[in-house]
Amino acid sequence: MSSPLESIRPMQALPGGSPLADAKNVWRCPVQVGDGTDVAFVKLLAPYELVREVVCALVAQAAGLPVVQPGVATLENAGIDTDIRFTFASLAVDTQFAPRLRDDTVLRSQLARWPSLRSAIAFDEWIANADRTIDNLLFRGTSDFVLVDHGEAIPSGMSVDSLTVNQLARLAYQDVSRDEEHAALQQVRQAASTFDQVDFAQIKVASHAPWWGGEEMLDGCCRFLEDRRRHLDDLIAELFGDKQQTLQLQSPARHVGGGE
Repeated sequence: MSSPLESIRPMQALPGGSPLADAKNVWRCPVQVGDGTDVAFVKLLAPYELVREVVCALVAQAAGLPVVQPGVATLENAGIDTDIRFTFASLAVDTQFAPRLRDDTVLRSQLARWPSLRSAIAFDEWIANADRTIDNLLFRGTSDFVLVDHGEAIPSGMSVDSLTVNQLARLAYQDVSRDEEHAALQQVRQAASTFDQVDFAQIKVASHAPWWGGEEMLDGCCRFLEDRRRHLDDLIAELFGDKQQTLQLQSPARHVGGGE
């Protein structure tokens, strides 16, 4: 069965926040959470980005992957100059940004020992996330990472059977031997097989989407992931060269429709 699912945390951003100097449209804000207050990172996002962040965080959680506990914050009383009413937020956690591991050799060594690596590669292929740069990993210590930033996943108009540019696979496996690549293929396929247990009815309930107005777009994202899940085994095979001679490192052709 899927991992226990925690619902989205409703938050109210309070005055006194400040923008992060090294992150676009991200604020560190005091927030009201239930009967108490805390500190959260609040991202000023377009509605479709908010939906993607919520869906991907909940799906990752259901799949047993390490992610920050997702929340949705109201901004009416935050004192932030924006027309956005609801946006994505997560409570501040004790982590370091992975860019501290700029040395590829050190980073690959840490990733190789990360227990969730194969599941994370399969997850990024499932959600069609081409944006898993090292800036979108939080580093919690020796071989321990947290997945963040999914606003560019589930691209609008993308075909459910189109391969994405899997940055995490490229980082972890681009210089390995053909035998190691084949072993990785089997491991990532095995990790992906557990995604069949993710229950999208539970995802929709946990999202509280009717409260923040994301129901319709969230339903569309869930349909995309349900449909893409049926192609995931073939996509992973293509990614790891089961149909080619080398790991797919170039941007594949996409079938992309109109704007968001």
